[in-house]
Amino acid sequence: MPASGIAFSGQLIDMYVSTLGKWSFGIVALAAFTTMFSTTLTVLDAYPRVLQKAIKLNFPAVKKNMYSFLLVLLVLGALFVLVFQLENMNQLVDFATSVSFLTAPILASLIYLVVQKSETKLFSPKERYIAQFGLIFLYAFSFYYIWAKWI
Repeated sequence: MPASGIAFSGQLIDMYVSTLGKWSFGIVALAAFTTMFSTTLTVLDAYPRVLQKAIKLNFPAVKKNMYSFLLVLLVLGALFVLVFQLENMNQLVDFATSVSFLTAPILASLIYLVVQKSETKLFSPKERYIAQFGLIFLYAFSFYYIWAKWI
């Protein structure tokens, strides 16, 4: 994998162009740009909204709108990682994979708590046990990942 994001994008586009033909360069480049741009916009909008809703559902005492705070926190965190912590594309991919993998059990727990607090029972007892087993598996695998990667 190339060290820079620009080289990575170029390699990705070249892979498609070499398969489809030189005529497809403009279409592939536009598709790659719009995919990356729309993914960035989606994450910047959806992630703070989901976190805000999860916080309000799990902690009803929190009354204020936290969207702006969470958005600024997300942008500052992303800028900090991109500017000060990463030297190449491999580090970025490794970091993003690790963060996604390690936050999955936390987000799954929040979702499980919201479903459990719902007035209408969405899980049968059997489905609740399956969900609990899934949470245990996610946490156990995350602890194993931490142990295998850093210990």
